[in-house]
Amino acid sequence: MTENIKRLVMLAMIPLLVVASVLAQTESRVREEKLAIPRLSQPPRIDGTLDEIYEREALRIDDFVQLSPKENGQPSEKTVAYLGYDQKNLYLAFRCFDSQPKKIRCSVTGRDRCMEDDWVIVFLDTFGEKRRAFTFVLNPIGVQADFMRMEEGGNDNMDDSWDTFFVSDGKMDDQGYVVEAAIPFKSIRFPDQDPKTWNIVLGRNLPRTGEIIIWPRYSRSIPGLLSQGRPFTLTGNLEKGKNLEIMPVVTSAKTEGQKIDVQPGLNLKYGANSNLTLDLTANPDFSQIEADVPQIDLNLRYALYYQEKRPFFLEGMEIFRYPAIEMVYTRRIIDPLFGARITGKTGRFSYGLLTAYDQKPTESLWEVHNGGGEETVDRNALFNIFRVKADVFDQSYLGFTLADKEITGGAWNRVAGIDGIWRFKDRFFFSFQALASDTKNEERNTALAPALYSEFYYYTRLRKKLHWGAGGYFQAMHPDFEASSGFVNRVDYRLTGLFTFFNLFTDRKYLNQVDLNLQVAQRDSYKGDLVQDKWFRARLQFRLTEFNRIFVFLTRSMESYADIDFNKTTFYLEGQTTFLSWLPLNFYFQTGDSINYDPEEPFLGYSNVYGLFLTLKPEKRLQLGLDVN
Repeated sequence: MTENIKRLVMLAMIPLLVVASVLAQTESRVREEKLAIPRLSQPPRIDGTLDEIYEREALRIDDFVQLSPKENGQPSEKTVAYLGYDQKNLYLAFRCFDSQPKKIRCSVTGRDRCMEDDWVIVFLDTFGEKRRAFTFVLNPIGVQADFMRMEEGGNDNMDDSWDTFFVSDGKMDDQGYVVEAAIPFKSIRFPDQDPKTWNIVLGRNLPRTGEIIIWPRYSRSIPGLLSQGRPFTLTGNLEKGKNLEIMPVVTSAKTEGQKIDVQPGLNLKYGANSNLTLDLTANPDFSQIEADVPQIDLNLRYALYYQEKRPFFLEGMEIFRYPAIEMVYTRRIIDPLFGARITGKTGRFSYGLLTAYDQKPTESLWEVHNGGGEETVDRNALFNIFRVKADVFDQSYLGFTLADKEITGGAWNRVAGIDGIWRFKDRFFFSFQALASDTKNEERNTALAPALYSEFYYYTRLRKKLHWGAGGYFQAMHPDFEASSGFVNRVDYRLTGLFTFFNLFTDRKYLNQVDLNLQVAQRDSYKGDLVQDKWFRARLQFRLTEFNRIFVFLTRSMESYADIDFNKTTFYLEGQTTFLSWLPLNFYFQTGDSINYDPEEPFLGYSNVYGLFLTLKPEKRLQLGLDVN
């Protein structure tokens, strides 16, 4: 049965890929003229003051428009940006005028924590993919935030785990504020070619007026910011990323009645060139990493997901992203004795290779946060993960992954698969994954077990302010499928779903947008002889401003557990607001039916779940946080 399904899937994909190829090759686009960023005769001082060299030599951009509340509306305040570069750095400067400078929101805070302030932002798509961009944010006094923005399949994601080095400063005055930044070319990756063509988007946040302004102009009919960025060129020699970082580490521990345990370690990073990075680690110590945010793990059927924060595993992690089935979850590598990692891009190909020798391998996702289970205390595991992505057509890709986990004693888990995302005319979006796993341990030796995923949806403008989209998805996980290097917490099912959504842009000051999403889905056993879950979900979002939103969810569902069908109704309310500059807060509340997952005596009960997260800012140098859930 499984072989027949695989043949049918492959046969069905062949005409689809042929049609996609023909359509994509016939697609024509009007390319905007590329801007030339001037090479400066001398570097400006990064001190929050505009040097004369900006007006004299840099590229000046002042035709910003509103992203919200109005599409390409006229901003209430003027913004001027300057761009220039030399051999070492890309220089950015913003003069942000403000008619009420005393009401500018600005706090002295930690890195990546200034998003509730006034700020400016720049997206640098250095490979011209229109899917991935290095993102830099500065508040009015130069406090930094940096992200990796990903736009694939019509969706966007801001990964705050990405960090790099750059210099910035800012000052407020009676006209508004000025911020400057120098981004070393060593700190980012880009193709080694001349001229270099990059893609750029600039923006500014005015939380007092609820405005997001942007450059260049933006169309709501085209999903994504990067797809609408402006290409610009840099010529001549730039300082390549051939930098070497060495960080030795020594830790020690003393237990009563035992000798002092001294553990030396070493971390090494080498930028071979502007688009190839090598990371090595030996006996690393991760005690300096911030603790995981606590999660409630009471009465759950599936393991919790924890974000990766260890620097060694973060380099180039955007390459290891997938449409749905997460093949690589580096938190499965608990205590590596050594590791090596290569990430980079050559032409259309992005690639990554990760190898690590783990001294505390886990057999289950439940054990990840606890650092390994008792049954693996005397075993080790060697991880080898290879990933390559090829850019095809426009804003689309095709990828391949091989993940191998070899455990001492002759056990293994090997997973291979292809995936891809296709975007056509900014209206049609198709994504897929096709995987197979091979597993051997003390209990079983499985044959190849498949896992499949596909999604398709269509997006269009019905009227000037009303947009509509609809689509469907399918996912099938064989009972024997296992991804010991990834995060797959449920198998033995086939899931089919349909969805539709409406986006109404009201263009009002304190009600920018209203979104309605409807979804129906059913999950059957892999053999199709049992209905495991089915649901109807409705979500209503009121976007008051870009960062002030209210979400309302209603779910009617049936969930089968311990051979009992439980019918449930749940209501969920969530909100986030920054209207009060001194008290930004988030809250959520869920009420309705809930299952007690006791395998012996399960029953349907009633539950209320709530949380409140607020930050008190009595002045710009003091912040007090409160979390209740």
